[in-house]
Amino acid sequence: MSVLRVLTKKLNKKKKFSKWVPHLLTDEQKESRVNFSRNFLRRFQTEQNDFLGRIITGDETWVYSWDPETKRQSAEWRDFDEPRPEKVRRKQGALKVMHMIFFDMNGVILRWPVPIGTTINAQY
Repeated sequence: MSVLRVLTKKLNKKKKFSKWVPHLLTDEQKESRVNFSRNFLRRFQTEQNDFLGRIITGDETWVYSWDPETKRQSAEWRDFDEPRPEKVRRKQGALKVMHMIFFDMNGVILRWPVPIGTTINAQY
């Protein structure tokens, strides 16, 4: 109780739980995404759905079996006026499978589990 009193009353600290975010981006990465978005908006304003219909995008991701860290386990002592800590939701488990997903403006075109040991490159 003494430690708690010192942290909360004397040091003005409060335990704040992490906020889950998909990625922790640098300022440069954020700026790059804004620039790409502005370029896409300009193209859309002139070409409308013809532009959108030509876009196919994709991504790959690892799908893990995992036990998430509890909210209590991710808590940190912070000043009262400090924001909650951010934490990327990633924790590797014993079983994982790489998946690729491709889609266009109408929805998913392809979902593909990648064989174990396969390198994802342009040739694949």
